[in-house]
Amino acid sequence: MKRQRTEPHLQQHSPTSTLLQHLQSTGASFPNLTFQQTPNAGITARATQALAIGEVVFTLPHSSILTTTKVQESHLGQVLQSTQPASSTEFQLCLYLILALRDTTNPFHCYAASLSSTPPDPTHWPVHLQSRVRGTVATAINKALQELNTWFDFCHNKTQNPLSTIPSFNRDKPTMKELKWARGHMVSRRFAEQLIVAADHTTAGTTGTHNYSMLPGLDLLNHSDQVEMKWDMDKEGTVRFITMTPVAKGDICWNNYGQKSNTSLLFMHGFALNNNPCDNVELSLKSQHDGVVNIEWQDCFYGNETCVPNELLFNFIEEDEELCREAIEYIVSWLNSYLSPLLVFEKEEEDLLLGGNEQEQHDERLVWIAHHHSSQRRILRHIEMLLNNQFEAVKQ
Repeated sequence: MKRQRTEPHLQQHSPTSTLLQHLQSTGASFPNLTFQQTPNAGITARATQALAIGEVVFTLPHSSILTTTKVQESHLGQVLQSTQPASSTEFQLCLYLILALRDTTNPFHCYAASLSSTPPDPTHWPVHLQSRVRGTVATAINKALQELNTWFDFCHNKTQNPLSTIPSFNRDKPTMKELKWARGHMVSRRFAEQLIVAADHTTAGTTGTHNYSMLPGLDLLNHSDQVEMKWDMDKEGTVRFITMTPVAKGDICWNNYGQKSNTSLLFMHGFALNNNPCDNVELSLKSQHDGVVNIEWQDCFYGNETCVPNELLFNFIEEDEELCREAIEYIVSWLNSYLSPLLVFEKEEEDLLLGGNEQEQHDERLVWIAHHHSSQRRILRHIEMLLNNQFEAVKQ
């Protein structure tokens, strides 16, 4: 769980306090919650009275929900939809957040202004911390930074730039800092828009379209895998968050972001869980022909498997051949290409998780990285053990 320490109440005129007041004026309701500032600049929600199972803790009217459908219907969306990469719904949503922050008359200005200047995702971490991240997360960070460069180049293209028709972007194009800010909050706070049902009961997005929604105020609730939270929508389009886990008076009211691995949590939200029951290792076998990368096989391992799937093994042998010792040795060496980078800081990270390296414990991000890497190592070594068992069986 993240951001558990809570102390001071929100200042009366803080950006978050202003947002909550604005949401109440639009019909949002959270009568049994109080929001507080944490020592590390995060926000958390506490119950002002005991909350029973099935109790509605937060309602948000449809007018206060920011969706990519609304962005596409805006002037910005209409201008951008026909060009690449501007047709990306993620990019459109990010540009709209920047626009909302700049324009005080925008209906989502209070929301954008309430977002912290530094999002939690690792693209905002200093280089020395980014360099500590290994495995899939490191690859995802690099891809995100490359995508941001593509977005920036588009925004600053001096020929036929559609942003020139947007008053707020006519002279001052989005900066890299603004794009990183918008993207960081988008990936850490977004919900799938197909879960948001419009007021006329038609789905606002379809599966696979990568449409998203952002729920101001509701996204202040932090994650715990120990609680159950459900949400629905009434016929007017108002979203209701309902706690399915009792909350005592004064305790934190958590949300559950879903069954997410530490890879997903670390990349999108900037934290990881100790002993995450949903943790896994993502493996893929790729081939390249004429510069085109093809995925021959991909799957996730959870560290509780009893055997290595045949679908993976058969990729390393010719058709009609039997699995031999040489093939298993090659598979183990392939597996070590995933494991080896995770061994660089193994002793240091395990000491940290055991309470050593007192000087580094003040930076929680190092602990979260250590949790992620420790679990990845454990699962990969489990697969290696299964392969070694297979090796012994073939040898006999």
